[in-house]
Amino acid sequence: VDSSSSGDHDIDLLDAEQIITAIEKFNVICMRLSHNTSIEHLSLCHFNLFDSIDSLGPRSGDVYDSLSGFIEQSTSLKSIQISRFNRTRNGRNPTVNRAHSIHPLRPLLLSLSNRRTPLEKLTLFNNRLNDMSIRELADVFSRKPELTPLEIELNDNSIGSEGCLSFAKLLSDSKCSAKKVDLSGNAGINDNCAKELSDRLKNNNQIEKLWLCGTSITTEGWSEFEALVCNICTSGHTSSTMATFQSKHSLSSLGHFSFEKEALLSPRLLKYLKCNELKDIGQVAR
Repeated sequence: VDSSSSGDHDIDLLDAEQIITAIEKFNVICMRLSHNTSIEHLSLCHFNLFDSIDSLGPRSGDVYDSLSGFIEQSTSLKSIQISRFNRTRNGRNPTVNRAHSIHPLRPLLLSLSNRRTPLEKLTLFNNRLNDMSIRELADVFSRKPELTPLEIELNDNSIGSEGCLSFAKLLSDSKCSAKKVDLSGNAGINDNCAKELSDRLKNNNQIEKLWLCGTSITTEGWSEFEALVCNICTSGHTSSTMATFQSKHSLSSLGHFSFEKEALLSPRLLKYLKCNELKDIGQVAR
């Protein structure tokens, strides 16, 4: 792992699941990561991984420090996937679910602010990330929007309205480069969040996929996106053809819905999204 990107030592994927049975070796690997210049993908996705790290006692901090240092310094790293950080040896950890509690992943999330190059993809699903965690993550990218990954997956966490609104502010920055944001499976996201997201996205010309299926958004909330992707009416008056033509035509997907849930989206909204997916702006305008 501490080799350069030459010869037969190239490693483009570090998958912790393959070495979880040897946590002491994993500790050594983490310590040597800072010398590696070839790893492109870091995957920490195992139910027992973080419990095993904690079993190292005081040395567990060294592992997190090494991982954070690697995330900060690596110029080859393109994607990070961390999932299932939602258990302890005694089962699920209820403290992680509180909106303002400090999440154990905080050091790794904050290390993203010190990177010199953006990630292509950041996947943090099923970690019970709360509003405080999401607000801090959004702050990291708000300070340096050029570091925002192209794809951010935050599905199946514990994100509520406060965390969602923090991310909405990030998406309003014209320098935000994210093309896909997945917030699906977060039941705390509601109609107020939908309105805030649609309002903030008016200044975003990059976003193509904003996945919100499996949330608490109702028909009222989804209607906000209908006005976003095709501006037909403004203050009760028919908008101009130009206003309609200049609507948010980059947004092409709000997620993968079951047949029952898709009924909450109007046929007109589904049609607009499909036209955007096909890059048929003229059809939307008509």
